Amino acid sequence: MIKSVIILALLVVLCAGAFLSRPKPADFKPFLKQKMEQQSKSLPGRVWADFQVDHYVDSCTINDRLLWVTVERDGKRVYTGAFNHWFGGNPSTASK
Repeated sequence: MIKSVIILALLVVLCAGAFLSRPKPADFKPFLKQKMEQQSKSLPGRVWADFQVDHYVDSCTINDRLLWVTVERDGKRVYTGAFNHWFGGNPSTASK
């Protein structure tokens, strides 16, 4: 009985932590922009990266779930945000 209560309490704490620390949909664009700017070294490359990120984000659908955030493009999940971190995806796909 006590073991079940402890497991339930830990599960509630884990869900609360996931809810409070999920990234906001507005955090996706700066994250992707930082990834693309790390790949380009020159100033024109960084300006082009900004344009690519804007175009990429416009073509994505951001779904804010209760415990995580998903970013979909063309019906496929490309990024998942949970615990204040973005998982998956390849920023070079922004050029496609």
